[in-house]
Amino acid sequence: MKAVLLFCLLMTAAMPPQAATDDTRGIYDAVLAAVFKHVREEVPTSFIVADYKRPVVPPTEWAWQRLGAPAELKAKAAQLPAWRVPTKEEPPNIQPHRREDFPAGTQFASIDELRPLMSVAPPRGTNPIEAKYHVRWLIDLSAPLVTEAGLDALVQFGYGCGDLCGAGGYAWLHRPTRTTPWTVQLVVTIVS
Repeated sequence: MKAVLLFCLLMTAAMPPQAATDDTRGIYDAVLAAVFKHVREEVPTSFIVADYKRPVVPPTEWAWQRLGAPAELKAKAAQLPAWRVPTKEEPPNIQPHRREDFPAGTQFASIDELRPLMSVAPPRGTNPIEAKYHVRWLIDLSAPLVTEAGLDALVQFGYGCGDLCGAGGYAWLHRPTRTTPWTVQLVVTIVS
């Protein structure tokens, strides 16, 4: 019996982490489509994603009022540990994004690769992200904050598209059942 238990534990430890549940699959596709619809009518064919799922920084009361998201999301966000937008430090235990959560061809760059490109103001008219990665858009997406029922979610986003170009905010997503696709109910842009 002990040998069987030990074998099961060793097999479980050797197994790769499980793919995410359907609770989060499709969230980033919906957020990208909604955010870019306001900017350029479609998701660009090439962009780079900051490869870390940072925690959501809870929205201000002003943003919550405009989002109109369910009270459960607001209550869940209030339980998150206090964390500020990163400067030189990162929150503990951040994980990279799963590649299957993004459109084919999405490029990813770690925060360590991106930090030097964003640490100094570039000369006017230059885009260090574009120079290194040959893409104009840098996307930053938080880990989704999902309700217990798995029907509502909140994602914080930010994007940069060159000198004096970019925005950030929050997207509230909803789906009627766990088997239906996510749709963005509302996007609130905070920085523009």
